[in-house]
Amino acid sequence: MFALKTIGEISTAFSCPSWLKQSDLVLVHTGNLNLEDNLTLDWEAGWDDGGIVATLSMLPHKGPL
Repeated sequence: MFALKTIGEISTAFSCPSWLKQSDLVLVHTGNLNLEDNLTLDWEAGWDDGGIVATLSMLPHKGPL
């Protein structure tokens, strides 16, 4: 299951870079995950077309995406 969390919510469980703000959102997955395609780690890839943001906006979260 995926969940949107703030850095402040995960900072005790994960090591987070100091340049991230406590209010920055991250996508956290719990449980097993099997990827059938590539995992894009480039922050810019896929964001310009709005597809990733549209998908993430359907997840329950706090604050705007």
